[in-house]
Amino acid sequence: MKAAALRLGVSTAAVSKSCIEIEELLGAKLFERLGGALEPTELCARVLTACRRIDAELIALNEDIVHMGKSLRGTVSIGFQAPALHTRLPNWCATVKREHPYLTLRCEYGMRATLLSELEANRLDMLLIDLHEIDVHPRFACEPLTTEFCVVVDEDKNLRFSDVLRRWPEYVNRIWVLPVQGMAMRGRFDSLLKSRGLALPRRIIEVNSPIAAAEIGAAAEALMFVPASMLTHPHNLAVTLDDAFFQSEMFMTMGVAWLSDTRMTPSARFVFDAILADRPMEALQS
Repeated sequence: MKAAALRLGVSTAAVSKSCIEIEELLGAKLFERLGGALEPTELCARVLTACRRIDAELIALNEDIVHMGKSLRGTVSIGFQAPALHTRLPNWCATVKREHPYLTLRCEYGMRATLLSELEANRLDMLLIDLHEIDVHPRFACEPLTTEFCVVVDEDKNLRFSDVLRRWPEYVNRIWVLPVQGMAMRGRFDSLLKSRGLALPRRIIEVNSPIAAAEIGAAAEALMFVPASMLTHPHNLAVTLDDAFFQSEMFMTMGVAWLSDTRMTPSARFVFDAILADRPMEALQS
């Protein structure tokens, strides 16, 4: 109730009163009080789904109304946490603005769980994200855009992650620059070590953005776990994408995700099609 009130800019009492009024209209309860906490009923979940669909249709209707001539208007919100696609984002934005200069693009970088929650609530039109386990979500659809593998940077040397794992005692006590907990890369890093019975590094610098990460790693003389697309000198890593598959490197499939049960606005559809029409090549080719 407090979170809803904060988002709506009203009092908690106003939210509670509105819920009671909805219950009176429906003739059934939205919540049951169990153990001192409010638990949503099955009807509440059904009402929420219906409201999200209605909200999406109203947004789409508004875009249809304000559509003027051949120029799309409105705002398209893109959430992203996909390092391999960061370099393509400027080109996609430029393509959209050349075609529809009055269309506003809002690009929001954030934590994975937050972005997925925002997409499900229809506050984002699409996500550029690691597609790991996205397809198991009942409301999400996704399309892969590129595949890349992760490597370890040791000062001016680029190392295969598989080689580092084979010689783990040499590296475990070094300082590591890693993505923060909650990012897909970090989850896979920790899981892979645990699956092999290897100890996690204890000397860690955590970052949630690629901005200045390389400088932090250099200053701390640390090892960095990064996508191959972020290498400053990729030619120093003599391995192709096919070689990486053969060596069982850790891969990530980056792509675009959206709500499968919600109609895209005309503006969002145009941006979506522009992204798919300009898919990046494989993240690293030697």
